[in-house]
Amino acid sequence: MTTLFGALFPPSGWRTYLPRRFVLILTFCLTGNAAMADVPNRQHYLDFDMQGAVWVLRVNGVDLWTQADNALYSSSLPINDLLKKGENSLSLIYLPMRRLDPETRSPVLEHHRGFKAEVRLQAIEPQGGREEIHLLSVGYDENGDIIRLTSPVSGSGFISETSHLATADGQVGSWFPVSKSPQIVNAGGQSAPAETLTARFTVDDDLPGDFFWEDKAVPLQDTREMRAGLRRAYQDFYKLVEQGRGYEILELARPLWARAGTTLAGGKSAEDYIGGKDGLRRFSRNPGDGSTLVPLGISDDPTGDSLEFMADHRLVRIRPDPLRWRFPPERNRNDMRSPLVFFRDAEGGWHLGDIVRN
Repeated sequence: MTTLFGALFPPSGWRTYLPRRFVLILTFCLTGNAAMADVPNRQHYLDFDMQGAVWVLRVNGVDLWTQADNALYSSSLPINDLLKKGENSLSLIYLPMRRLDPETRSPVLEHHRGFKAEVRLQAIEPQGGREEIHLLSVGYDENGDIIRLTSPVSGSGFISETSHLATADGQVGSWFPVSKSPQIVNAGGQSAPAETLTARFTVDDDLPGDFFWEDKAVPLQDTREMRAGLRRAYQDFYKLVEQGRGYEILELARPLWARAGTTLAGGKSAEDYIGGKDGLRRFSRNPGDGSTLVPLGISDDPTGDSLEFMADHRLVRIRPDPLRWRFPPERNRNDMRSPLVFFRDAEGGWHLGDIVRN
């Protein structure tokens, strides 16, 4: 499944898959030496290695990446747009498993020694200087208890603090005790009980503060009324795409694209970051890549929608992502999708909160 990142990256997801050196060169060509408020001096990346679980990584409560199988998965993703100056959090919501239930074909939660999870934060300067700290480095012992690994997966030793990065309380790989999560929801909409590890850390850089939705979004209760409001928000956004009203979409997403332009592209405006009129064409019936908008993928009954809540239940999305474009069969390509996330304000209005990676 290909993702239309929209707010964050071009549709191909190039920042995940291109060689790291090329990504860095391109990033800093974009940023240059721009000097303005909230333009960070460094690009920050989360590097991670996961094995033995299905999982989702969140930064400050917002989805960064989801993986639906338990195979070894390693990656490095830029996260300046998800960071704040000062205190931040990383959460790993995971279901450790080695097998599926033979009857339900659902993953069976098991604290097994094949589970390993390590997350590192890197800060990289335009001149090439870099800093790195370990946020998580954990597994299970023979008793099924969560433990910190005796040595990191990457690097010769644990690092808890550098000139501009630090874990909470200066602890190595600091993490809060395991807590129960309501559910982990995968891209297909299937859900299962899961667990959570949360690490807290600080970043000293010229990053923006709170996200635009934080002083507006209210905690959501899973009610029929809430579900009906959420699907109306999806339907309203879909109509804008269907009717080619790109500049109205720009206004809805302006806070997201402005933050991304500032933090990832050296102070670009929302319009410049998305690529102007040509960039907005991604959100139309025919984006120009051979794909075509398909009917909104929501169930007939709101109670049938599979929901994923984030940020202490203040953000929510429907899984699988309902907004998608389909390629002709001869192209042999997966659907393109746009992972929209919404919030509700105190007056009951629904608003676009984010367009996440996957």
